[in-house]
Amino acid sequence: MKHLTSLERSILQLKIMSRLQDVFSEFENDIQITPEYILETLVKFMQEVTGDNKVELPYAYVSLEKYSRNTEIPLDTCRTMVADGRIITRPKKRAKDRIEVNMIAMLKDAVVNS
Repeated sequence: MKHLTSLERSILQLKIMSRLQDVFSEFENDIQITPEYILETLVKFMQEVTGDNKVELPYAYVSLEKYSRNTEIPLDTCRTMVADGRIITRPKKRAKDRIEVNMIAMLKDAVVNS
């Protein structure tokens, strides 16, 4: 690989960003392009390219609403998945408590079932 000056690297990064803009805009009618979606896509790409399959969980628990947004699964579908056990949640202490998805248990389940 050629050693690049910082100017050459910056120019190359701008070209890559321009191409990425084209790619994401091509799919904007199919999926909501959010900063989170772009970041998730780039992280997956980076893992694929580098062979780094390390998974990081920023939070042990997330609200069902946030889980729905992050996975792009409709909230009503997520509620059904909680009811039938496909989404693992933190036990509620009070009836009015918010549903929290146990991300660590979900990751363990994904590893066991993959």
